Amino acid sequence: MDILLDTGFLVALIIKPQNQQQTQQHETAKQILKTHGMDNFHTLWECVTEACHLLSKDSRQILLKWIQAFGVKIHASQEHELSDMAAYMAKYSNVSNGHGADFADVALVFLAARLKTTHIFTMDRADFDTYRTRSGKAFNRLWVKN
Repeated sequence: MDILLDTGFLVALIIKPQNQQQTQQHETAKQILKTHGMDNFHTLWECVTEACHLLSKDSRQILLKWIQAFGVKIHASQEHELSDMAAYMAKYSNVSNGHGADFADVALVFLAARLKTTHIFTMDRADFDTYRTRSGKAFNRLWVKN
């Protein structure tokens, strides 16, 4: 099974927990990997960049080494899709409490279409309950924040 990895999942997996919520997310992320360890994981440079921005300098290095060791396939957004991505962002301009669709999320929606998958590890319950694939299918969130 092909599974997309969102920024929040990458951060939860690597972060050194500072509170109960982070501890729970971190432990859940590790448990999910044990359950789905043989699946094919995919993410985007946008998600890796966003995760590195949110992590400490030591945790960034751990993330990059984990991605390589675990065989996560990192994809790039396609330049020819940018106009369609902009239109998708306009369509979902009210998500995230009115802040609009996040570029990394939209890029994952487009990657889902290329890979023909709806499976995603994400903490972004509200947005990924709202987003639909380009063919109109709902995402199958395999893990979300409680």
